[in-house]
Amino acid sequence: MSHTNGVVVKRVVHLPRFREASDLSANELDQKEVRRLLEGLVAVLQSFREHAPRISVAQVQATLITALETMDTCQGERLPTVGDYAERLNLSPSGASRLMCNLSVTSDDAEAPLVESDRGPGARRSEAFVLSDSGRALVVRALETISNRRVVEFDTHDFLSFALARHGGKNGDKVKVKVKVVGPKTLRVSPRRDALSSEVREWCVANEVNLLDIKAVTGGVEMEFATEADAIHFRLRW
Repeated sequence: MSHTNGVVVKRVVHLPRFREASDLSANELDQKEVRRLLEGLVAVLQSFREHAPRISVAQVQATLITALETMDTCQGERLPTVGDYAERLNLSPSGASRLMCNLSVTSDDAEAPLVESDRGPGARRSEAFVLSDSGRALVVRALETISNRRVVEFDTHDFLSFALARHGGKNGDKVKVKVKVVGPKTLRVSPRRDALSSEVREWCVANEVNLLDIKAVTGGVEMEFATEADAIHFRLRW
């Protein structure tokens, strides 16, 4: 209250109205929810740092972008490339290439690579990327941390599932394939649709025959196996 020329003036101070949680709309956050989300973000970043203490923000972003870009397991058109990461992260192509190379190789700083490249660790430049098993597990952990809910469905492409989606798989009919030895652990299998059929895939899983890579070639595919014994087992069966 103040006096101006003998006139009493009352000053009204407007305090913000306290809002109960029930007053908030579905697209508003209260103090409690803000705190929970901030703590979740800190925990998510900490989980990435526990995996690789010197991991950069750009590497965290690239891992999450890989998850986003490979979630549509029904499509077989394309996987994320160096150009995609350069555009999404506002990097030069060479900068994006170095970034993804560091994420896809084992280093002293990291427990395991977070992504896998289609060229392998010896390549100068990779064309496409998918999450590694470690990367997928870390993304799931991050999602559960920030949402406070359990992830029950999170499918992403690996290179084999992408090849199957891209080239199609034959189901139901009797499978007949021709197998040609390319190397100790590499076989050329044709025709392509039979080679990528569910019967062949399920036999590999049931018999613990491990496929490392599969590439489309003229008239069929080249399959690279984990061991020479796996390749021999496959050749004897098919």
